[in-house]
Amino acid sequence: MEESGISIQPGELYIARTPLMLQTILGSCVSVTFWSKRLALGAMCHGVLPKCPRGAALREQFRYVDSAIRYLLQQLDASGQSERTWRSKSSAERMCSRFPHREPRSPRWGR
Repeated sequence: MEESGISIQPGELYIARTPLMLQTILGSCVSVTFWSKRLALGAMCHGVLPKCPRGAALREQFRYVDSAIRYLLQQLDASGQSERTWRSKSSAERMCSRFPHREPRSPRWGR
């Protein structure tokens, strides 16, 4: 199997339906991953800020950890597997990094 990878930028998320490496570089941000061994389905979000303000545009909501996790759980729940069977992990770094600003993308689904 050829190993391919997807780089998740700040404010993005990705749901993978085939085995691949999801990677990100954290500064002051938080990354949350979900994995289902039974479904071989995984996901990652790279949140910049903790809480989404009311009225935030849909394209901006994935920059916020609470909105990104809520969206991922809704999508993963739609796969038919209970939340209790998902494994999750969060990561954060203490050091702050500056990332070039770019417009956040829509959520991406893997193959």
